[in-house]
Amino acid sequence: LEYIYFNAISMNDLDFNNSVFLYAGQNKTGIKVEIGKDAKKIPSYLFTSYNNDASSSPKITSLIFEENGSCESIGDGAFKDCTQLLNVEIANTVKKIGNSSFSSCLNIVSIKIPNSVTEIGAFAFQNCPSLINIEISSNVVSIGTNAFFGCSKLVEVYNLSALDITKGSSANGYIGNYALNIYTQE
Repeated sequence: LEYIYFNAISMNDLDFNNSVFLYAGQNKTGIKVEIGKDAKKIPSYLFTSYNNDASSSPKITSLIFEENGSCESIGDGAFKDCTQLLNVEIANTVKKIGNSSFSSCLNIVSIKIPNSVTEIGAFAFQNCPSLINIEISSNVVSIGTNAFFGCSKLVEVYNLSALDITKGSSANGYIGNYALNIYTQE
């Protein structure tokens, strides 16, 4: 398995111990996941590991969204423990990034939060130790508890929102805790 095209118009969230894509792509160079234009949401725990065992996670290396899509939310834990995930391009239709949606994705380096996003859930990017920089768009009004806790290399934050993000602070999900530089729109 090297490619997953997810285009479900409607799908219920899964529970934490789902087994849809367990071990997928483990014998190959990785899986590219594309979210189709008709998918309204990425269900909770769709691509997560089983019982917090990261070794069972699908070997997803890339996540992209088809152009002119309609995806509005990334469910809780949707990509939790996808340790090989490198490239994430969040669509400009996504409004909510769910709790723990990308937590423990050990190899993500950079993420740009598009203007459509208003909410980043609790623990959304927790323990993403390779994350170096992030851009928070102007429409983000809420960053959940510990959303960036454990992102010890997150040294550059581009804050275009009205949120008060300060160096060394645990407020706003620890986003400024490790920051060397916080840039704002002035």
